[in-house]
Amino acid sequence: NAGFSAQARAILETAMDRSQTLVETHPTRISLYHALADSWLQDRNLLKSLRYWERLAAAMEAAPAAASARSFVTRVCCFGGGFCGANTQDIQSVYHQLATLYRQLGRPDAVAVVVKKMRASAPTSAVLASYYESQGQLDEVEAIYKAQIEQASAHPNSQPWQRIQPTQQLAWLYQRDGR
Repeated sequence: NAGFSAQARAILETAMDRSQTLVETHPTRISLYHALADSWLQDRNLLKSLRYWERLAAAMEAAPAAASARSFVTRVCCFGGGFCGANTQDIQSVYHQLATLYRQLGRPDAVAVVVKKMRASAPTSAVLASYYESQGQLDEVEAIYKAQIEQASAHPNSQPWQRIQPTQQLAWLYQRDGR
C-alpha cells in the first residue's frame, strides 16, 4: 500500500510541477496543495504535510473573495490509494488542521497564531468550537454555541435548524460535562 501511496503522490507532485504557470491562488493549485497535504498526513509525515497545509492556507488567504477559494470543493482520485471522492474544504478547516499539526509538533506559538486567525475569520464557527472541544476548552465551546443561538434567534430569516442545532450541541456539551 505504501508503494501505491508514493505512486499517487508522485502523480500529484507532477501535476503540481505542471501547474507552476498558474497563480498560487488558482483552484487547481489549491486542490493540489490539499491533496498533497492529506497524502503526507496519511503517511504520518507531519513535517511534509505541514509544508503543504501552510501553502494551502497562504493560497486560500490570498485568494480574492470573488474566486471563493476560501471555500471550495477538492476532487482527488488517487490510483491505488483507495480514495476517490469530493471533500468540501474551507479556511477554518485548514486552520484547524494547521493548529493540530503545530500542537503535535510542539509549536505553541504557531498554534496561538492560527487560533487567533480562526477567531478573527469566524468567531462562532463550528470548526472553532470543535477545535476548542478537542483541547478541553469547554468554556470557549459554550460561548460559541451561545453566540450561534443568539445569532440565529436575532436573524428573522433563519431556519429552525439554525436555532436547534447549536442548542442541541450545547445540551450535549452540558451532558458530557456532567452539568
